[in-house]
Order: sequence, then structure tokens, then C-alpha cells
Amino acid sequence: MRNEFINTGDGWVFRVYETSTFRKSYETAAWYCTIEVQAGDYPVTFTKLGGGKVDTLDDAYYANAVLPGRRTYDYFPSLFAGNPIGGGDIGDGDEPDTFHVQSYAFSLRNKVDAA
Repeated sequence: MRNEFINTGDGWVFRVYETSTFRKSYETAAWYCTIEVQAGDYPVTFTKLGGGKVDTLDDAYYANAVLPGRRTYDYFPSLFAGNPIGGGDIGDGDEPDTFHVQSYAFSLRNKVDAA
């Protein structure tokens, strides 16, 4: 089942239907970690282009949700020209982390219009 932004009638949430693993990438495509997020509804905030929160979907450029979870794997090797050269942090992670989800507000407005 896919995860999605939904309007509950009391406001927008990002719904994770079942415990899911998300991949969080960093400055290079080679570095990442995985984060396990429990099923649930996570609050959505709206922001305008350039930053700054707004109260309504109609005034927003982005819809954002922060999903708290637990880091389950780290892959941060020392790299030279994209190739591992030894060292760095590779292996099991077991610490709190977050995964950020962002969507353009117009796609949520289109979803409302289609309903």
C-alpha cells in the first residue's frame, strides 16, 4: 500500500498505512541511511516559496510532513571519485531520526478538485 497526503476533514495529514522503510540520501548519491517509520497519521504544514509557514493550502507552495522514526542502516563510506576507499560508517544504525516528505501544494489542490 502506498503512503499519501490526505485530507481527513480536520486538516491534512501524511498517512503511512503500514510500517515502512524510507531511504534518506545526502550530498552524494552514494551516501544514505534507511529509516523505519511506524504506521500513522503525521501532521502537514504548509509553506510558501522561499520559506515561511502559511495557514492554508490555497496560500501554500509546498506541503511538508516530518516522519519520526528509527535509523536502521547507515552507508557513509569514505569516497574518492565516487569509489569507496576504506573507512567511514557502514552498518546497522539504531538511533532516532526523521524523514521529511514534501509535495507541491498544487498537486494536493488537484486531488481536492478531483474528489
